[in-house]
Amino acid sequence: MTSTRSVVAPRIVFLGALLWLNAIATLAAGLVLFVAPDLIAGTVGIYIEQEAHFLYYLLGASELGLSALCFLGLRFRDRSTLITVSLTLIVFHFASGVAGVYAFAGGVDAAVLWNVVARVLMVMLFGYHGVYKLTLSKTRALTDAHRS
Repeated sequence: MTSTRSVVAPRIVFLGALLWLNAIATLAAGLVLFVAPDLIAGTVGIYIEQEAHFLYYLLGASELGLSALCFLGLRFRDRSTLITVSLTLIVFHFASGVAGVYAFAGGVDAAVLWNVVARVLMVMLFGYHGVYKLTLSKTRALTDAHRS
């Protein structure tokens, strides 16, 4: 009886909110990168030539893919799947944070550090709510099943 419960995630209200926030933010960023490519990078003083806008479009495509992952993640209840979605987002936010630090070290406006702070926060939140808590709840469910 408990073996079925061991793979079903507990209520994931906060993780769901994180996925929803990321879904909307990455959808918006992806669309803006296609429609007004210089807008986001311009906020920190980065401008590239029209001929190189393909880089913005590739980044926009990546953002749209992550948005889809987040929207789909809202439907999942399986622990392993939610942990995989969370780890994917942790890698994305961690790598984006590292890119922000590199950009700042290369002379980009200090405003980019706010983005780095947001990325660190997302890594911590997904690490806790999307990996640690789900792993802990699975361990507890398995322990309870063995006690029965």
